[in-house]
Amino acid sequence: MAFGVTDEGYEGKRLADIIEEAEEDLSLITDPSSGERLDADFSSDDPAMQIAKVPLVGVADCWETSKLIYDQFNPSLAVGPSLSGLVQINGIGRQEASASSDTAVLTGSAGAIIPAGQIIADEFSTREWITDSEVMLDVTGQAEVGITNTVTGPVDVAPGVLNKIVTPQPGWQTVSNNGAVSLGNNIETDSELRVRRSRSTLAPAAAPAESVWANLSNLRDVSYVRVLINNTLSEDARGIPAKTQAVIIVGGDDEEIATTILQRSGAGIEFFGTQLVTIYDAQDEPYLVFFTRPAPVDIYINLELAINQNIFPSNGDELIRQAIIAYARGGAPEINVFEGFREIGFGPGSTVIYTRLFTPINSVAGHRVNAFEISADGVDFGQDDISIGVFSYPRFLAENINITIEV
Repeated sequence: MAFGVTDEGYEGKRLADIIEEAEEDLSLITDPSSGERLDADFSSDDPAMQIAKVPLVGVADCWETSKLIYDQFNPSLAVGPSLSGLVQINGIGRQEASASSDTAVLTGSAGAIIPAGQIIADEFSTREWITDSEVMLDVTGQAEVGITNTVTGPVDVAPGVLNKIVTPQPGWQTVSNNGAVSLGNNIETDSELRVRRSRSTLAPAAAPAESVWANLSNLRDVSYVRVLINNTLSEDARGIPAKTQAVIIVGGDDEEIATTILQRSGAGIEFFGTQLVTIYDAQDEPYLVFFTRPAPVDIYINLELAINQNIFPSNGDELIRQAIIAYARGGAPEINVFEGFREIGFGPGSTVIYTRLFTPINSVAGHRVNAFEISADGVDFGQDDISIGVFSYPRFLAENINITIEV
């Protein structure tokens, strides 16, 4: 059998293969006086054989290491920095972590100047946010300022929760956040990056819809994209005008989105949406680009589990919540599961299929499902699929996933 890099790929030697080869080679050693051959048996208690076996374990480790090195050239198997470097061939990079942002209203004495970098928090100082810029309170004693969370990742906060001034300033009396949080992101995981790399291969696609979709999906902080085209001569049932392209997108920078749509869309096509961005070309000619920011439809889940305490993780309920949210965002690849289907999560306008949610639920071992219901309003629960309008998207939040555990 051939080992190493072959026409079929890489074939590594196991420790058993190395020992077998060593026994065969040692058995060829002949005593020049008696003509007897060495009885090489590494399974025996002979100290000499056990000593001779020690470096063979190191040889096996070297083979395993060489296999890992070989895998770093395969985007489906590469990990960490190797994967980060490999995907640059596709013109993308690993997305760094970002912090959540919001706005807050400051009140106090008219004309008071509040410097940038002031810290506000909730009542118990469990979540701290920093003001983005210096502001002056107007004649009514108010000013609005952007605020950023002190830690990266998706941190949501309800309106009015941030009401504590941690770093007081002269003339500043109260603070209250607006609650229109733009959620941050954790650093992109290997599985998430592999999914995005796979999408990026469609970026140069000849089909306009696929090319626009793939390129928009690769933009920073974009979590959902859907591209719809009405090729008919009249408005279609979705409300999209004739000969028009509609992009529905969640996350990302407005100008980057508009520029990508303009660059990747077919010539002569009109744009439809509720968001307008004007893009200028090299000759300073304006182009009006429309797209839509879909309205979220919160999905509520009631889940009852019976668990095996010897198998179910201590934080298993939280792992299930994370799996559901990740699956909704990007489908089975987001949770390192291969379904064999092309679905890529629950994007704008997609139907939340009840039975598909069993995939992320069952990705955590050690339980069985006793009861499972979903709802679009948190009141009427059932097992029916939930249809989402084309200009809306299903939003799965951890606080809306209720898990009851029976030991």
